[in-house]
Amino acid sequence: MASRKRGNKRRARASIGLNLFMFLIGFIVGVYLSPKIIKTIPQKILTHLGVEKTEPVPQRKTLINKPASEKIEVEKRIYSLEIAVFKDIESALGLLDTLNTRGYSTNIETTNDGEKILYKVRLGFWTSEEEAERFARTFETKEEMKVKVVRLE
Repeated sequence: MASRKRGNKRRARASIGLNLFMFLIGFIVGVYLSPKIIKTIPQKILTHLGVEKTEPVPQRKTLINKPASEKIEVEKRIYSLEIAVFKDIESALGLLDTLNTRGYSTNIETTNDGEKILYKVRLGFWTSEEEAERFARTFETKEEMKVKVVRLE
């Protein structure tokens, strides 16, 4: 009877180890291989699934050898969708989590107007205001939320 209990404990430990190993493999595949796999899927299929490919955000570059007063921007302007503005971080994080689980790439920008801190929930990045407006109309229809296209500084 005692050896049977020991055998069950060994199997349980082995099962926990196997589950941990499978979790780590899944994590690695999800984090490192998912972006590479998504790149191979045609946009037509992703659109049918309600997913839109986004390009990496271009960084603003300045000419280093010029004085600060004469810096010239090399990259285009960047636009984003402002979904909502909150006075408390909990509400902003709640909306952020909701949108992230729906597959959107969202972030929170914190601003301080002197008296209070505001938390702005923003979605995506576009180099063209027209593209951002087009996605905003699609988003408003699909999610039934009003959004505002903002130019990032």
